[in-house]
Amino acid sequence: MSRFDYLLGRITLDSANQHIYGGKVFADKGLFESAIKHYKKGLQMYEHLLDANDPRIANAYLNYSTVLRRVGSYDEAADLCQKAVVIYSNNSGREKDILNAYTHLGISYMRRGEKEKALEAFLRSKELLAVQGNDVQTLASLLYYIGSLYNDMERFDEAWDTLNQSYEILSSLTEKDPTIEACLLLSMGINLENTGNYEEALKYCTVAWHRQTEIKMSPLDIAITEDHIGSINERLGDWGNAIKAYRLAISIYQEGYYQDHFNLLIWYKKIGNIETMHGLYSEAISSYKNALYHAKCLKDNSVFETADIYYAIGLNSYLEGDYYAASLYLKKVLKLFQADQIHHLKELALVYQKLGDCMANVQSQKEKPEDYYLKAIACYHSLTEQAPASLCLICGINLINAQRYKESLYCSEEALRGYSQYLEQKPEDKQEDNNDSLFSTFDSIAQCYYNIGFVHYVSVEYISAVKEFIQAYVWYKKTLALQPENPSTVESLHVCEEQLKYVYELNSKDHALAVSIFEKAGEGLEKEYGAESDEFNVAKKWIQYARSQS
Repeated sequence: MSRFDYLLGRITLDSANQHIYGGKVFADKGLFESAIKHYKKGLQMYEHLLDANDPRIANAYLNYSTVLRRVGSYDEAADLCQKAVVIYSNNSGREKDILNAYTHLGISYMRRGEKEKALEAFLRSKELLAVQGNDVQTLASLLYYIGSLYNDMERFDEAWDTLNQSYEILSSLTEKDPTIEACLLLSMGINLENTGNYEEALKYCTVAWHRQTEIKMSPLDIAITEDHIGSINERLGDWGNAIKAYRLAISIYQEGYYQDHFNLLIWYKKIGNIETMHGLYSEAISSYKNALYHAKCLKDNSVFETADIYYAIGLNSYLEGDYYAASLYLKKVLKLFQADQIHHLKELALVYQKLGDCMANVQSQKEKPEDYYLKAIACYHSLTEQAPASLCLICGINLINAQRYKESLYCSEEALRGYSQYLEQKPEDKQEDNNDSLFSTFDSIAQCYYNIGFVHYVSVEYISAVKEFIQAYVWYKKTLALQPENPSTVESLHVCEEQLKYVYELNSKDHALAVSIFEKAGEGLEKEYGAESDEFNVAKKWIQYARSQS
């Protein structure tokens, strides 16, 4: 807009005011892009028509900052609030406006995540209010903002005390700001949610929702409240009402024509997560695909968000048995992280592991599961972390099947180390074990010993093979004690016995040599576990077996 427009009469104060008013109207309807265009044009006109310190410019700055916060432009919003503070400060009798500007500045900082700066701005507003004489309605509003900020800062005790002060002031007023009251109730609910008082939190958030709908607050505010109601219901295990709340949040948001795709993708993801948890894989895929659409609509499309959704679709496709679709989406994750693998090793490890699972199910001739599993293990090692024992175990099994024995030995020993460390933890350090989880751990340890024994067996290291097969047998016995007559465990015990017999038969031409293999294995087990151990007692039976075969 040039100076000539002004000279030619194309810019008038009325037209500037109309644009500023138009910005407010579009903002109230949730049409933020249109609102921004009007505010920008109106402010450009003000700059030509009004003095730089005219309070009307500051008023427009604050209204415009509210819209900018709605679309996530927190830096620009804070900058406008600071300018408003300067303009009001250059005009006498504008103390209330200065207070208001600092409050807006605090909100902008809070949204930007600069909590200390936000607190400083809010406390400055509170100081100004004390000087001017306490306006209790304004004080209640400020205490609400400060309490909400304390929530964000995880200073929950201070947050509750401050929010409660605000609530007591509002409760004493015959005429109160219904918007602040509704927002205050929500913040109190959020505080209770964060401190684990979920049933009370749900009550506060539900009352907040009713207040918001009664006074017809913006769809955005109501949708955010529904989000918290959904989250609390999740914590309470009420999955049906959680999904209902998230779907209502989406519906309210879309009916309000809000253009913020980020919240929509978050809600679709939350729904998808619940559906995945309950085995509703087709429904979850549909929810995640909706989330993916909104992720791609974001101006600053987050690679991590998109990758996370691709992985979720891949996982649900795998769980549904569609291994081709699963591998397709998982490979999309690899492609997204290709340029910056070093910062996404944890995520890549999960993707490689699941791709290995896919290949194990489709029995691909070109892509072997063990190769993906090894890549996953390598990611953990690059992070200087021990790879999950379950991953190492399944990798070891697949490497045996591929006759890659040296690599299998390494993976099986890594798996055994992981499972053993888990059992060595103090009971209070472990997740609460039940019979099934303990059965699974014992069975996995037995499988590790068997794998290690088998590698020694094919490598003609018979003494070591016997030691490992006996240890596998002992752990399978422990496993069977947890679930007597489990057919899989009974079969595994039989396989261990057969492997021990094979060792003798392969060396039976030299009976003395065959017996010495079992005797030396027994000596090693006695030295490692003691003469009264289950391992040595089983070894003695097999020594007797070998001797009896002469």
